Amino acid sequence: YGGYMPNGRAYTAAISGDTAYVASRQAGLKVLDISDPTNPVEIGSYESNNYVDAVAVKDGYVIIGDRDGIISVLSFSSTGQLGLSNQYSGGQRIWRFSIINELLHVLKNDTNYDDDYYEIYDLTQIPSITEVGSLSGQDNEAWGMRVSGNNTFLSYQEFLGIIDISDSTSPSWVGSPYISDMRDDDLEVMDDKFYCGVYSGGVKVFDI
Repeated sequence: YGGYMPNGRAYTAAISGDTAYVASRQAGLKVLDISDPTNPVEIGSYESNNYVDAVAVKDGYVIIGDRDGIISVLSFSSTGQLGLSNQYSGGQRIWRFSIINELLHVLKNDTNYDDDYYEIYDLTQIPSITEVGSLSGQDNEAWGMRVSGNNTFLSYQEFLGIIDISDSTSPSWVGSPYISDMRDDDLEVMDDKFYCGVYSGGVKVFDI
């Protein structure tokens, strides 16, 4: 139907109207006009010092996260110009973003891929952002993240991590059921069901 091939790997993306923001790892951030989905056109880009793996959009700003653990808040003009509005360093490499209401949920892994970290930031004063809650991980590498209602779900290689975020200032682990061969970069939560791809192929569905 249509497509675009960045110089790096198209890892994650955020969509706002007719614009797609693509985290392209070593190629940084790519901004595409997708008003004609059969012919996406690059209209802007932004290079980071390290791989860009996470991207989100909020109130006219683009938020990217890289493997140096840096969260960058970028302004984006109608002419395709991207400018750095604010930047925050958190230490561990950033793997996933999710924005729900006025909160940015961040999944991080350490440089050895042994431990993960979960953080929540307040976006009400964007481009300024403030960390409001955090939680140490499971001594393992989380691959995917999905926020739904009062819970955040993390996919690990052989279990599902469930975090209670009803109090965003004090997230807490509530469960980690065993799921064989679950490792997957993406997952979905809908209508009390958890959907996750499995590494060897196929999809598993769980009642949560």
